[in-house]
Amino acid sequence: MLAPALGISGWYIGLFTNALCVLFAVVLVSALRMWRFAGLRTLWRSRVAALWLVPFVAEAMLWLA
Repeated sequence: MLAPALGISGWYIGLFTNALCVLFAVVLVSALRMWRFAGLRTLWRSRVAALWLVPFVAEAMLWLA
């Protein structure tokens, strides 16, 4: 295992693993030049996409209250 060899222990192992997965995904998407298909540069997708955001925004507002 890489994490214990670097001195990472406890729940930080999971955090380290997730960070490595995100890094791998970014490298893979960059190498395959898939960013334009991922929709990251599109500000507005559709009304249905906006409706899918409503529960997440509501949860964030409740958390902040």
